[in-house]
Amino acid sequence: MNKVKKIIIGTVVSLGIVGGLATYATAYHGGRINCHKSEYLANYLNLNDEQKQNLANLKTTIAAEKKAHHENHPREQIMGLLSEPKLDQEKALAILNERFTAIQTSAPKVITAMATFTDSLTDDQRAKLKGMMERFGNKYRGMPFGGPLGN
Repeated sequence: MNKVKKIIIGTVVSLGIVGGLATYATAYHGGRINCHKSEYLANYLNLNDEQKQNLANLKTTIAAEKKAHHENHPREQIMGLLSEPKLDQEKALAILNERFTAIQTSAPKVITAMATFTDSLTDDQRAKLKGMMERFGNKYRGMPFGGPLGN
């Protein structure tokens, strides 16, 4: 496999991973967790008012960061590179590096909001959230917030 193919495959895979992570983080709802989903989570975890506010802040932060990344997507630049007879590897790497830098810049905001929310949870709430996330990742793959509440 030549170097150009590796760069193209690496770029596509990287963008796919970033898109997948953003989609997972927002529960498949166009950059936001639907209101009824967060209410469901708040009821399931029996959140108090402060915890609900932390959850709302987390939702807002994730939505804002996803929107910023979506608006600054280098789709046209990539398509321009692919329309050339020979792929400009330096430009492709520069586009990829710029994208990774943007993600690294926004990651601390999301992690801080996530930490604020999870740090406010009790041990029981944290265990329920962990169980929900385990179900989401395994048995009920693709169903927002882990699907049915069965044990």
